[in-house]
Amino acid sequence: MLYRFDDYIVDASRYELRQGEHVITIEPKVFQVLLYLLEHRGRVVSKDELLDACWAETFVSPAALTQCLTRLRKAVVSRDESRPLIKTLHRQGYRFMAEVETVSNADEQDVSEAKPAERPGPAPLPHLTEMTAALNTASDTSGSDVQSALNSERRQLTVLRCDLAYYDRLIEHLDAEDMHVVLQAYHRACLAVIERFGGHVAVSREAEVAVFFGYPQAHEDDVQRAIRAGLQMVATLRGHVALPTQVPETDFALRVGIHTGLVIVETGEGKGAQLPLVVGETPTIAASVRDLAPPDTVAISQATAALSAGYFECRLVRSQTHTEHREPLAVYEVRGENAIRTRLEVEGVRGLTPFVGREAELALLAERWEEVQDGRGQVVIVRGDAGIGKSRLVRMLKEQVTIQPHMWLECRCSAYHQNTAFYPVCELLRQLLGAPSEYAVDDTLSTIEALLQRYRLPVDEAVPLLAGLLALRVPEDRYAPLMMTPQQQRQQTLEGLLTLLLLRAAEHPVYFVVEDLQWADPSTLEFLDLFMIQVPAAAILAVLTCRPSFEPPWGQRASVVSLVLNRLTRPQMARMIVQVSRGKALPPEVTEQLMEKTDGVPLFVEESTRMLLESDQLVERDGVYEMAATLTQFEIPATLHDSLMARLDRLGTAKEIAQWCAALGRECTHEVLASITPFDEATLQQGLRQLVDADLVFQHGFLPQARYRFKHMLVRDAAYESILKRRRQGIHQQIAEVLEAQFPDTAEAEPGLVAHHYAEAGRHEQAIIYWQRAGQLAYQRSANQEAIGYLTTGLELLLSQPENAKRARQELDIQMALGAALMAAKGPAAPEIEHAYTRARELCRQIGEPPQLFPVLRGLWNCYLQQGALQTTHELAEQLLDLAQ
Repeated sequence: MLYRFDDYIVDASRYELRQGEHVITIEPKVFQVLLYLLEHRGRVVSKDELLDACWAETFVSPAALTQCLTRLRKAVVSRDESRPLIKTLHRQGYRFMAEVETVSNADEQDVSEAKPAERPGPAPLPHLTEMTAALNTASDTSGSDVQSALNSERRQLTVLRCDLAYYDRLIEHLDAEDMHVVLQAYHRACLAVIERFGGHVAVSREAEVAVFFGYPQAHEDDVQRAIRAGLQMVATLRGHVALPTQVPETDFALRVGIHTGLVIVETGEGKGAQLPLVVGETPTIAASVRDLAPPDTVAISQATAALSAGYFECRLVRSQTHTEHREPLAVYEVRGENAIRTRLEVEGVRGLTPFVGREAELALLAERWEEVQDGRGQVVIVRGDAGIGKSRLVRMLKEQVTIQPHMWLECRCSAYHQNTAFYPVCELLRQLLGAPSEYAVDDTLSTIEALLQRYRLPVDEAVPLLAGLLALRVPEDRYAPLMMTPQQQRQQTLEGLLTLLLLRAAEHPVYFVVEDLQWADPSTLEFLDLFMIQVPAAAILAVLTCRPSFEPPWGQRASVVSLVLNRLTRPQMARMIVQVSRGKALPPEVTEQLMEKTDGVPLFVEESTRMLLESDQLVERDGVYEMAATLTQFEIPATLHDSLMARLDRLGTAKEIAQWCAALGRECTHEVLASITPFDEATLQQGLRQLVDADLVFQHGFLPQARYRFKHMLVRDAAYESILKRRRQGIHQQIAEVLEAQFPDTAEAEPGLVAHHYAEAGRHEQAIIYWQRAGQLAYQRSANQEAIGYLTTGLELLLSQPENAKRARQELDIQMALGAALMAAKGPAAPEIEHAYTRARELCRQIGEPPQLFPVLRGLWNCYLQQGALQTTHELAEQLLDLAQ
């Protein structure tokens, strides 16, 4: 079959796109999307339908479709810029807008004489029949099915797959018993590393190990954890496995492949399953990356490399088409970790976004620093959620105090070392010594001795203590063993380190920073408790950062101030968005939606704005950004997936309650929740208390009239998007039906809410009815813009339905209501009013001149009168007179 539009020809049999005599090369998946839109050009094709049709055998994120459409729009460009070939309909999908001629392959030579063919009605592809039936069945799920536990969910997963590169050679050299011993040691060594970095072993058999990072517990740095685990496994494997003498050491090599992507995870709870079922191409791609990795290396995919950029030194190994993937697979070898450890340091290399807001907080820190100049020590605890700007605030003060003599000491706690005693304190000691970690043992010992002698401290006793803190072996011929109990040795170590810090502060004021106290080990907290007693009389400004959940063990002290970082204000968010876009203004509606989604969290603002700028929804013209298509719903940036899911995974069973809340929207009431969820009242209340205590939702009012609101919209989106599409549809249907049956006052007062839930449930007939009611109610309240929005949404949904008499009558009612709302909002001469009433007149003729014809003609008459089209106005007046008589 050939399709012809504008000056393009699409040959479905040859998988070829031509413009005149020129063949345009596009990727197979892009061609598949184009072909599907052409085959269903008579209607709106939803995003989910396109994903099901073009990625039937695999699960991919909506971002894959967005990228395909971006490439498609670059390949086929309309001759009329005001009339795009592919139109994006907000929250509905896509529609091919150009006039298309179709020709069978037998008539290919006569394509120039082809006549326009009738547009086929919507019909599913043959291979989608069963899937469509299953989806319809899911939409018909009963309340009991919807209320069953949500055992499957959608989430981002980083998969590590490793094996022995020369496994076949090992089998040749070793008998079965020796091979069994080697494999046991190999698996023990791998599992020890995996456990340290929080991975979940999915497969561990013979030479292969597969590990999930991001399930069942997500961490905000799962990608980095996976890569660090791979590097550690490669570095330590040979040291943990004793090979028989007949095996060359070069034959024992590990290769690791890592890929990150969206999957569906089914835990199989209640079915006796031991391991989760993972559906999606992520594990397969990870295996492909591993197969392309050189021996004794860690290789990562392009997606994983993008999410870990800056933290590791990587080089492109190869980019080739693999047998299981149509698109080239880029593979990067990880050469090692960079010195950069934090997101702020990574951004510092790329170029930090200019600092926005926080003037009051920065002024408070500056005042405390002035107090320190006079010898009055201060402690400031900076609290805030991840991404709120704690580290950036510390950095800004550091830049301000550089002109004054001082000593800067900075260390941070680590999620990987919460059980490693004195982990950040060791870094503090290295900075006090001026001895980097790569110093030789003798050099470090000499530095310790020199520092102790400088301050006239007992060398023989203090050197073994401080050397032990850095895990250095002290020569027995130089220092006698310490005759102390372990508790005495610990106390002396703490006091010795604190003494060095106080002596340094006596020379110059010290700016002492400890980041991420929520991950501090108990020994570090004990050191800080001792430090708090001494700090008021020392020239030290200690700035300690932590998440809101951290409770300091030292209680209230006069010298300690708690500083809570709140969200940015709307003007500050607007400034930051412009700065991320490098001074180029975004359309007001885009800026508004960005502010609504990101809730004033700087990290959310920055990453969401960047993602939008990299999408196909905006185009730069004359130094400003304009919308290239109707603004669709924002997706969660891949860089934030793990962080958001980590917050939800920590909730345990309350996570499911968060998902029900998310389905209701950003806000919900306790009364409605109790009516739709499968939980008893005690379980529901306990789960909601967990959400409030975790600072994920706010509670307004008291039970049973309490209302709940997600603190961050992106957290709500993460909870909602983790629900599978079919389950989500069932939940929305149940919500709509409960609102109708048990909350009729709400359904009557907020028909748009019921319409939304029916639309998300795939119940379009009911949704259209409620969109129309919502539009009429808004018009009665003089909320004309809202009325236009509701009616337009209902109309777009209606036009995706099969053409028949019922649809024509419904469209007539909506077009008339839309015309009235447009007239009130834009004045009677607006061209949109002419379009609405003209379409309504056509529908009246199709139906057979119903009673609505008179008000339709009157609306047209009024429009043309205001436009000054007097001849047309006169003709319409004659028709109105005939109808009146």
